[in-house]
Amino acid sequence: RSYPPPKPFTKKNPEIPTLADYSIIPDSDFWETWPSCDLPQFPFTPVDAEKFRSYADGKSPREASRINKVADNLLYGADTCVRGVGLTRTTSTNAPSCIEAGERTCDAIASMMKLGFISGPFENDPFMDQGGSKVSALMSVNKPDGSIRPCMNLSSPKGVSYNDGVDESLVFPARMCSAKMFSQVLWSAGSGCTLIKKDQKNAYKYVPIKTDQYFLQVFSWLGKFFVETSVSYTHLRAHETSLHLVCRLLLE
Repeated sequence: RSYPPPKPFTKKNPEIPTLADYSIIPDSDFWETWPSCDLPQFPFTPVDAEKFRSYADGKSPREASRINKVADNLLYGADTCVRGVGLTRTTSTNAPSCIEAGERTCDAIASMMKLGFISGPFENDPFMDQGGSKVSALMSVNKPDGSIRPCMNLSSPKGVSYNDGVDESLVFPARMCSAKMFSQVLWSAGSGCTLIKKDQKNAYKYVPIKTDQYFLQVFSWLGKFFVETSVSYTHLRAHETSLHLVCRLLLE
């Protein structure tokens, strides 16, 4: 199967300087044009959580319960479900992929900061007085528009990673749609049916995490520290209900 080549990369934050080598920590003046985002004292989301709660009116008791639970996640932050070994303070090295795509990595981080989903840059570990941060490795995933999606490798270091500490009893049992399931729905719809696909950009980022768990979602880039304060892209299973309902409300 062949895929079309990615589109040429267009910088969304042209004020961010371009470096010749992203494996070397730059001088302090490199950061002068970067956005700055403090750690929020309360969970941040662009969604009107109270309005979301009113969405439960008229729904079945089961559906209303799920919607109110999501509203609580939006207002008070979602639980990462990380326990035990996952709370161990560790530091992992960034993947070569994000260094090779250094300019695009910077651009993506700056964009997420402007949206309020990433806090930083911090000169020092922002949670040093709490025992330190769990600093995960940063990776990059290519996107069709030529940009990249920065992701934290939450499965490293093996044995004491973020994902190793996820309490499975707290995780929502999400089930992905299969080709068989889709074909059955398509067959039942019959000839002449219309297929529509909608996508909410950065949908998972609308769900913040609890403020006392920020230390679990830290990464380091070019010598600075950053904190991802929303649900991490690489760990969505625990928040599948929140993600599904938030997307549905936004798309309606």
